[in-house]
Amino acid sequence: MAEIQRVGALSIGKVFGIIYFVLGIIVGLIFGLIALLDAAAGGALDGVLGAFIVVIIVPIIYGIMGFIGGTIIGVVYNFAAKLVGGIKIEIR
Repeated sequence: MAEIQRVGALSIGKVFGIIYFVLGIIVGLIFGLIALLDAAAGGALDGVLGAFIVVIIVPIIYGIMGFIGGTIIGVVYNFAAKLVGGIKIEIR
């Protein structure tokens, strides 16, 4: 049985950043669609602009926050693994 004793905090941050960016695209598209439907119902042009902004900004913010959170998790894991040992995995 192998044990993960240390992880690359920045590599985890990059992976989390990509994962959260993709989630941000999904969330951004959903909120963008809601904003477009609202604009269509009320005829407001700001709904279209809001939809565009949401689709662009939300994935970027999600990606940045995922990178920061993943990096923090990597650092905390390394500290915890020193105290109590790493995660044991079985590789076949």
